[in-house]
Amino acid sequence: MKNGAPPSPRPELRGLPVYEPGRAAPRGAIKLASNENAYGPSPAARKAFHHFSAFERYPDGGASSLRRALSRRLRVRPDHLLIGAGSDEIGDLLARAYLRPGDTVVYPKYTFVRYALSGRACGAKLVESRVAADFSVDIADLARAVRVRGVRMVCLANPNNPTGAYVGREDLRRILDETPRSAVFVLDEAYFEYARLSPDYPDGARFLKSHPNLIVLRTFSKIHGLAALRVGYALAHPSLISELHKVRPPFNVNAPAQSAALAALADERRVRRVAARNASERARLQKAMSGLGFTVYPSAGNFLLADVGMNGRRAFRRLAHLGVIVRPLDAYGLTRHLRVTVGKPSETRRLCRALSRLRTSR
Repeated sequence: MKNGAPPSPRPELRGLPVYEPGRAAPRGAIKLASNENAYGPSPAARKAFHHFSAFERYPDGGASSLRRALSRRLRVRPDHLLIGAGSDEIGDLLARAYLRPGDTVVYPKYTFVRYALSGRACGAKLVESRVAADFSVDIADLARAVRVRGVRMVCLANPNNPTGAYVGREDLRRILDETPRSAVFVLDEAYFEYARLSPDYPDGARFLKSHPNLIVLRTFSKIHGLAALRVGYALAHPSLISELHKVRPPFNVNAPAQSAALAALADERRVRRVAARNASERARLQKAMSGLGFTVYPSAGNFLLADVGMNGRRAFRRLAHLGVIVRPLDAYGLTRHLRVTVGKPSETRRLCRALSRLRTSR
């Protein structure tokens, strides 16, 4: 075997950072870093997963049973749906299918880092639009950005991760109308079921008929509590969905995960109950953190963004030492901030005790 350097990767990968997931919680600690559902999945989903037995068979490549169930729930035809290994995978499929070197991807500042990573990996140029002081999207600046020549993809997380801010119905309509039909508009609604309790929060699926360049992403990882199984889905015009099937791996979502997602979808009562608990606990946590002197921003998701008044990475390490794992945001350019998942009341109490000690030790 000859010695020497290994093969060089594509130039687009030079300097591309590796996505940093939320840190796992060691024994005795609580994890409030990854916006996971504190209450876990539906008992029906657990039962469907544990009763699965056909491990020797390949999964249904098109996830036909899950697509049919979603089509009935969402009142769209099955050919408007694509199932992916989480909505993350679908975002990567979109980049592979639609982005060419030199194309432009537009998104608001301080948003989910996967949009930039997928775009850069395909050689695209990245354009960030401005946000307001409260991290809400500057609609006028985003409207200007989407009209720039060469825009091929627009990404909008609604509500946004990690800030929690969301774009209302009329503002979403405006941005969709401003976006050229030659550009794919990716509307990431990972926290849809939490956010729909907020006033004026729009259902992106309602815009599909009038905007054939729109694709709406949702997931079973958040409110359905199936993060470990990686199931997400896309809603879009059939012509867009058919292009994604060309780059989709043939068996991208495993069979036990499909079974669990199908059972979780049927338990709408649990979804409503978890959303209501989250809204109540989020309000309690925001009040408690504000009372400790931290600046906490409004959120429509199951997490809160807070300015902790010190280096966020240092605050993260101190809280980890106290047995509480949260998310530092220096990778987003938010060096004084932490993102905190809304947990159960017992986790809120433990988090607030740790934050109180952090506050007094600054």
